[in-house]
Amino acid sequence: MCIGYASPEAASGGPIGIIQTGDIIRIDGGARTIDVKLSDEEMEARRKNWAPPDPSKLAGALQKYAASVGPANLGAVTHAGNVQWEVEEPIDSGDIS
Repeated sequence: MCIGYASPEAASGGPIGIIQTGDIIRIDGGARTIDVKLSDEEMEARRKNWAPPDPSKLAGALQKYAASVGPANLGAVTHAGNVQWEVEEPIDSGDIS
């Protein structure tokens, strides 16, 4: 099993973007679900303190990757750089079981 799709949901403030080290994440390959074990109150508190990533603060390999690779949901293809990708709206946490 390979789990790597976190873009653009994580960068738009969805549940994957607000998890922290030590959070418990349940992955059910058969049901095709990924759940973070946090209360609705904790999720809301983290969302209030969340800010989108600032691409100008990237450096090194991350800066090169961000400048040349599109989002995974669009194939993660490379491009010539300085492309502005459409940002998806975050998933409503009520939609995640």
